[in-house]
Amino acid sequence: MSRSIVLIGMMGSGKTDVGFCLSKLIGYPLVDSDTEIESKEGSSIPDIFASKGEAYFRQKESDWLNTVAPTAPMIIATGGGLITLNNAKNLLKNLGWVVWLHAAPYVLYERLGTSTNRPLFLTKNPLKTLSDLLTSRQPLYTNACDFIINTEKKSCETVASLIVTRWKDTHDHLG
Repeated sequence: MSRSIVLIGMMGSGKTDVGFCLSKLIGYPLVDSDTEIESKEGSSIPDIFASKGEAYFRQKESDWLNTVAPTAPMIIATGGGLITLNNAKNLLKNLGWVVWLHAAPYVLYERLGTSTNRPLFLTKNPLKTLSDLLTSRQPLYTNACDFIINTEKKSCETVASLIVTRWKDTHDHLG
C-alpha cells in the first residue's frame, strides 16, 4: 500500500489548503482531483456541471480515481462528492491513509461565502444544501476514513501538523 495521505471531506472543509500545508510540511507533492479533472477536460468544474451534468462529472471523478496509482508518496485532495462513487472506500484505501476533514455546515457556508465555482453550492438555500449533503455523506466519510479531524477554528498549518502527528503515531515509516 502507498504511503500517501488522502484528504476527503465536504467542499469548504479545507482539503486543498490543508493539502498545500501538508505538502510543505512533509515534502510530498499535492495532487488535487478537481484540478486534474479540469486539466483533462479543458474546462472548469462549474462549466462541466453546466454543460455535461453532475453524473458526467462524477464519472470523470471515478475514472480519475481508478487511474491514480502513486509510484511515490503524495498528498491527494479529493472532490467532496467523490465519496459517493461506487467502491470509493476501497479505491481511497488503496491510495493511502484516508483523513476526513470535517466541519459543521455553517462553518462550510461561511468559508464558501459567495463562491461561484462550487456548482452544488449555487442553490436558493446553500446552508440547507450543505447540511443535507453532509447528512447524506457523513456515513460514507466515516466508513472510509482512518482519521477524522475537525477543521473548525484551526489554520491549515495547525490541521496539517495534527495530521502529521497522528500519521506518525500510526505509521512507523516516518519515525
